[in-house]
Amino acid sequence: MAFGIISALAGIVLIVSPFASIAALTLVVGLMAIVLGLTEVVRTVMMRVEMGRLAPAPAAQRRPPFHRPHPQH
Repeated sequence: MAFGIISALAGIVLIVSPFASIAALTLVVGLMAIVLGLTEVVRTVMMRVEMGRLAPAPAAQRRPPFHRPHPQH
């Protein structure tokens, strides 16, 4: 929701003052990309951890969340 509000405000500023808003728009889009990227990383790690917790196998047989099988297996 926050990204939608910021995007709408950035669009309005760009329409009202296109040449003066280029630097501000670049800064806002850059910050949005950083926040979105960090949010996705945190969500991915949390999802992988939860998938490990929900596995039906006992804890001793459960694979670690970041396990990748060896290509020869």
